[in-house]
Amino acid sequence: MKGGDLNPHELKHFIQESYNKDDNRVANVGDFVYDKDLSNNKAAVYYNKKTGQATITHRGTNGSLTDWGHNLKYSLGLYSYTKRAKKGKRTQAEVEKKYGSKNVSTLAHSQGAINAREYGKNSHEIIGVNSAYAPSLSYRKPNKNEYSIRSSSDVVSLPKMKDDLITSLFNKKQGKQNITIKSKNSFDVLRNHSPDVLDDLDPNEKIGRD
Repeated sequence: MKGGDLNPHELKHFIQESYNKDDNRVANVGDFVYDKDLSNNKAAVYYNKKTGQATITHRGTNGSLTDWGHNLKYSLGLYSYTKRAKKGKRTQAEVEKKYGSKNVSTLAHSQGAINAREYGKNSHEIIGVNSAYAPSLSYRKPNKNEYSIRSSSDVVSLPKMKDDLITSLFNKKQGKQNITIKSKNSFDVLRNHSPDVLDDLDPNEKIGRD
């Protein structure tokens, strides 16, 4: 793939579009063009003809009772049986088949990161922002292509701090793929979990694989 690493603004834009309804999504994000055929209400797909890079963004919880039910099932270890997970798996496979797995950047926010890290293992990279993470005493080794960004005060991804610490201690190379953004206001729960935290990164910073 000629392209690859994304800047915080692009990453935020892709995440925001994943929350919009299909008819309200923008046709272009920079040089990326919206792929309406593969996109759906759970994921937004874009393609850059210049670089050959495609992005699929698995959206997080949209506030519906159904999505909160999925969060509950995740905490019980039943997420893979949900319609949300099955749809995410199917869409990921369709995107990788069309564009080639090594040309696909798998992006996600919150609950969407569950699907991203599970079904994006063969893609070029996985980038999760404030990823949903269930508390567990066991250690989850991150995928080699997995990058994680979280606010220091985000409650949803708080359990991930343990695994990030273990990874940084025993796998420094992989540990460098984790970014923790120091929150400006620890009491601002909504912002600390939203993709707005990406505004606090250097706008020229490159995230993901080259």
